[in-house]
Amino acid sequence: MALAWAGFFTCFVVAVVYSAFRNHGQGLGSLPFALGFWAIGWVLVAVALQLGRRTVELVVEGGQLRVTFKGPIRTTQKIWSRPELAAIRVDRSNVEINHRVLPELQIHPRSGKKQGMLAGHEEKELLWLATRLRQALQVPAA
Repeated sequence: MALAWAGFFTCFVVAVVYSAFRNHGQGLGSLPFALGFWAIGWVLVAVALQLGRRTVELVVEGGQLRVTFKGPIRTTQKIWSRPELAAIRVDRSNVEINHRVLPELQIHPRSGKKQGMLAGHEEKELLWLATRLRQALQVPAA
């Protein structure tokens, strides 16, 4: 959808500029409007690429959990020490497909917001991963 939006408004911008060129600058009033929607389309493409190609790396080392989200546009990292973690569990995500809420792996720190990840993976796989992380960090599920 983002590519269709960006492609359509790319054609629209080219048409506006071409028309203004043929009419000696007349009709450039709609160019800012067209450029705004063109930019929105390319921002949507960038967001889709980031979300679609993102990977997650989980590392337990020295009593810490490091989660790295790598994508083509940016990489972010979060680190929690064992005392900072309240729970690691599989719970409902904010993603729903065919009226079914997808499970996700959730990291619950003692303070701050939870970090959800890996929505859409099989629940058995997520449960195994949560169990392994809890065992390695000696953190409860609830």
